[in-house]
Amino acid sequence: MIKNNKILALIPARGKSLELKKKNVRNFFKKPLIQWTIDAVKKSKFIDKVVVSTDSEKILKIANQYKFVSLSKRPKKLSTRYANMYNVIRYEIKKNPGYNIIILLQPTSPLRSVSDIDKSLKLMLQKKRKACVSFVELKYRPELMYQISKKQSLKKFKKTKFILNRQEVDKYFYPSGDIYISYISSFLKKKSFLDKDTFPFIIEKHKSIDIDDIYDFKLGEIKLKISRHN
Repeated sequence: MIKNNKILALIPARGKSLELKKKNVRNFFKKPLIQWTIDAVKKSKFIDKVVVSTDSEKILKIANQYKFVSLSKRPKKLSTRYANMYNVIRYEIKKNPGYNIIILLQPTSPLRSVSDIDKSLKLMLQKKRKACVSFVELKYRPELMYQISKKQSLKKFKKTKFILNRQEVDKYFYPSGDIYISYISSFLKKKSFLDKDTFPFIIEKHKSIDIDDIYDFKLGEIKLKISRHN
């Protein structure tokens, strides 16, 4: 709890995945991928309840090792590749009444720390925003990008009068996938964590990874090695 707000943390984890099979239980540096998120959230000063939502018995078994984690077996209609995340979150909110802030922590982002989680929550409240989402800086600027047509001709993605160096163009950011926070009432109304009232929490590049395929998985391991040696 923080400033009289009761905090519900949700870790959604399907058993199946398209690009990288069973990625949520695949060993990432000697422990299942989902375990990294559970281990981070258990150290939070503010989170009142942690729910692991899944259709997988194996994931439930891993999560059941933690006494503070509540297990939620998803219905089949919320466990397919076409299931909408908003509907999954709404389902878990209804199952767990009495909370007014929801934090979504995807197991595919194992590098964010408890410090990132607690800091983003505090910033949302300090800035008096309805939501907070983690962002990471985009390496390649739109001003320096091109589209390639079917006829192999080039078209500038964003028009500029002059050829610019990378240092001269504006900075851009995109949602990193690490942290999503919102007042529950606002989330249910807007059906999204993102709008003009969302506070952007900038996460460091070496902490940010959204694992979708084997390339992301290996890149995440490299980032973890680098951060441990710095």
